[in-house]
Amino acid sequence: MADFSKFFRVMQGHEGGFADNPSDKGGMTFRGIAYNFHPEWAGWPTVLAAMKALGISRPVAYASWAMIDRHVAGNAALSKMVEQFYKAKYWNPLRLDEVESQSIATQLADFGVNAGTSRPAKLVQYVLAKELEIEGIAVDGIIGRKTINALNAAPAAVVYDHLIQMRRAFHTYRANAWKAEDNRSLAAWHTFFHTELKLRPDASQRKFLNAWLSRTTAPFVA
Repeated sequence: MADFSKFFRVMQGHEGGFADNPSDKGGMTFRGIAYNFHPEWAGWPTVLAAMKALGISRPVAYASWAMIDRHVAGNAALSKMVEQFYKAKYWNPLRLDEVESQSIATQLADFGVNAGTSRPAKLVQYVLAKELEIEGIAVDGIIGRKTINALNAAPAAVVYDHLIQMRRAFHTYRANAWKAEDNRSLAAWHTFFHTELKLRPDASQRKFLNAWLSRTTAPFVA
């Protein structure tokens, strides 16, 4: 079965440390945890205390981001809170401990970090029900026993390839950056993104597209 710790190592490489990009709708972030979306996270008081100790206020200039990271670098309790957050928010809701393929589980959890857990849940259900034409799979965003069984029974490499293609299309649609000549071939996916995933194209997010797509380059392993 898939192992959370393997995903967490990959995710840490993607997310980095403290950031406060004014163009990021998540606002201030720490190791990928966005303050605007998760103000309840237990680690924020520690991060804010570090900023106060350093005399740093928001918005935080780029030059100060590394200072905050260095200030909290040895805080084991904070690191544990980060790990617990990702398991509770992105791994457990998708029931990824029950998924046999590590590659698929890591990709779904990582997509959840970018898009929320209901979207990768619906995406993998769409792949199973529509792309692979497996009967009995509802695209409802709820990962139940039918979805888990179908996912584990399907050819993992094939599922992974579909997930990667759809995730890349999702991010390109999100950034309003797809090519006009692809309108017809991507029409069904774009309708799904718009109606089921409630996604709206936003050209202001294009600056993040390369970073999003870089998270889809890992080859299938198992």
